[in-house]
Amino acid sequence: MNQIEWLLCHLLFLPLYYSPNLNPIKHVRSPLKNQIRMMLDQDELSLETALGQVMKLISEIVS
Repeated sequence: MNQIEWLLCHLLFLPLYYSPNLNPIKHVRSPLKNQIRMMLDQDELSLETALGQVMKLISEIVS
C-alpha cells in the first residue's frame, strides 16, 4: 500500500489536452488577489481585515 492510498486519497490524472486557462477558479482568483493587494496598499489594513472585506463584497454580489 503506498502513502497516497494509506491516506485514503486518490490521484486523478488530467487529460493530455487539459489547460489551466480553462479552469474557472483561475479567472476568479486573479481579480480577488488584485483587490486584496489594492486594499492592503491603500488602507494599510491587516490581511485578515482585507480578506474579510473582499469576501463580504463577493457575498453581496453573488446573492
